[in-house]
Amino acid sequence: MSGPFDVRPYTDFDLTVTSIHNVIEKICPPGWEFAWTRRRHDGLIHVIEGAATFSASEWTHTVPAGGVLYVEREDSYRVVAGSDGGRLIVANFLVERSGPIRLSLRRVVTGRSALYSTLFGELVHAWTGKAIGHKIRCKSTLLSILYNVAHDTIQEKLHARGIAQIQPALTQIENAFHTDVRVADLARAVGVTPAHFRRVFKDIIGYTPKEYILYLRVTRAMDYVKSDLYSIAEIAERVGFSSGAHFSRVFKEHTGCSPIEYRRGV
Repeated sequence: MSGPFDVRPYTDFDLTVTSIHNVIEKICPPGWEFAWTRRRHDGLIHVIEGAATFSASEWTHTVPAGGVLYVEREDSYRVVAGSDGGRLIVANFLVERSGPIRLSLRRVVTGRSALYSTLFGELVHAWTGKAIGHKIRCKSTLLSILYNVAHDTIQEKLHARGIAQIQPALTQIENAFHTDVRVADLARAVGVTPAHFRRVFKDIIGYTPKEYILYLRVTRAMDYVKSDLYSIAEIAERVGFSSGAHFSRVFKEHTGCSPIEYRRGV
C-alpha cells in the first residue's frame, strides 16, 4: 500500500515529552541577535509582541506576533528581533518520537494565535509558579501545544494535497468503514464519477478507497484485540468482516501476526 502520499506517518505520529529544561519570557530590544549552535534541546518559541527572524543555512522563518516556531534538537541558527523589538516565550525540552518520523514540525504556525497565547501563558505561569506537581502540569500543557502544532502542520499538508475535495467521502468512510461502503456512493458524495474518484483519492491519500477502508478496519481491530474484551469472532464482526477466518487472514497480512499472536505480544 504505497503511493505518492501515505497517510500513516501523520495518523501514527506520536511525541512524548521526557523532560523540560526551562520556560522563559524574553524581552528583546530592536535588532537583538542571538545564535544557537547545535542546540541540545527541542524548542518552541511563541512571539507575543513584535516579530523575529530565525535563519539557518537551509531555512529562514520570520515569526510575527501570535506565531509559533518549533525548532529541533541539533538545529543551528541565528535569531534577530525586528526593528521594533519583541517579546518571546521560549520553552526548551526533550521529546521522543514514536511511529513514522518523517514529519517535521519545523515551521511557523500563525493561525489560532489566541489559543497559543493562552497555552503558552499557562505554561509560563506553571513553570514560574513552581506549585506542587508543576512539572507534570508543564508537560501536559506542552503536549497540548505540540499536539496543536502537529495538527496544524498535518492539516496544512493534507489541504495542500487537495484533501478538501474528498472530505465528504472521507467522513463517510470514517463513520461507516465497518459496513459495505460502495465507491459509487463515495463518488456521488464528492460529485464525480467513480473512476475519477478512485484516481483522485489514491493521489491524495496514497491508498485506493478499498485499501483505506481495510487500513481503518485493521487499525480499529488492533485496539479491540489489545483490549482483551472481545473474542476474535466479535472483533471481526465489529470491524466489518464476514467471517473470523477472513479477518484473521487480512489482519496477519497487515500486521505480520495473527490476532491471537498480537494479543499475546508475540
